[in-house]
Amino acid sequence: MEIKSAHIFDIENTLWSVNRQVWIINKLEPNIPLLKLDESDFNLIESGVYRTQDNMVRFNGKEYFLPKDLMEQLKVRIKKERSDIGNLGFSMQEFLDKEIIDSLQFNILSENISHIKNKLDDIYVISSNVVKSKYQKVMRKLDEKMSDMGLNIKEYYLISETYNNQNEDENIFTKGNIILKHLIGLNIKDSQFINEECDKYDNVSYYDSDNYVISCLGSLQSQFEHLFHSSEDSVRDLILERFNNNLKFNLNVVTTNELNKFIKNEFLLSKPKRLMMFESFSKKRI
Repeated sequence: MEIKSAHIFDIENTLWSVNRQVWIINKLEPNIPLLKLDESDFNLIESGVYRTQDNMVRFNGKEYFLPKDLMEQLKVRIKKERSDIGNLGFSMQEFLDKEIIDSLQFNILSENISHIKNKLDDIYVISSNVVKSKYQKVMRKLDEKMSDMGLNIKEYYLISETYNNQNEDENIFTKGNIILKHLIGLNIKDSQFINEECDKYDNVSYYDSDNYVISCLGSLQSQFEHLFHSSEDSVRDLILERFNNNLKFNLNVVTTNELNKFIKNEFLLSKPKRLMMFESFSKKRI
């Protein structure tokens, strides 16, 4: 019997690298950035890691603690612009404005997909940051690059309607559902399998540059058990009838190490036990 395989990529830093930055703006002139920050630097600020440096500012109604060097740069810019720190704020225009997004530079990380070339495996893309209405041009460029390599993206799963106010745990749970639906061959709705078929694979490989996401998905067996026991009796019977004891999922951390691009974690999905109860699962952090 032919083994069917699929590869599912979280798009950020696995298939592409987009040069997006967070702006610090004078709210009186919001379309002109005073300073630009790399996304990774902004994430550190948002996490509160610089709290001990005691450079607190209030941007957009929220307290932030800035590193000393950034605070000094801001003071210079404020003096030059004859402005006031109370007028400043963070702007996510490079993440939200379609015209700006269309002009951004990005790289296709072809080295992360070279192992799939000349194979008949299907490719899927997941993103919690890409909003389709704003990234259509960039997505077309990705499709063209993939086509040049003889590859084709079968489907995009853009799991967020907006970039703002996202719940990381919900996004990880949704990514797990996408892996599971393609292993079982049944769609998932309202946290249960439904009697609606989708493409089924014996082997699903998932790729993500975030080690935290990969570690959370390591509990995919528990998520499967939860979905199974939440499903209707007829659907549970269907899953048990068609269950393949050789269903494998591979969780790959994508690294920047040229000699070892992936940290691989291989798992075998086990048949669910009818008597297991997972009533508290939804309260747990994945």
